Amino acid sequence: LSTMIRYRGHRFTDANNNPFHVLPPVTTVALTLATRRFEIERIGFRLMLFIDNLTDQHYEDALDYPLPGRTYKFSIELQYP
Repeated sequence: LSTMIRYRGHRFTDANNNPFHVLPPVTTVALTLATRRFEIERIGFRLMLFIDNLTDQHYEDALDYPLPGRTYKFSIELQYP
């Protein structure tokens, strides 16, 4: 189990740093779940699940370019001799 919390403060949207053109601060949480390595016929396996933006924040890093909400990734790691 692993958790990552990211905070990004307010971000200006123009080169003049105009205080009327600012993106608000945002905090996102990422979670990683992984199994222990296990073997089936000498092949090692490890399963992982990644959840990014766990709280489903709707935000932008650049004006008018929204980032995705909650995303899921699943991974299988194989180790063989």
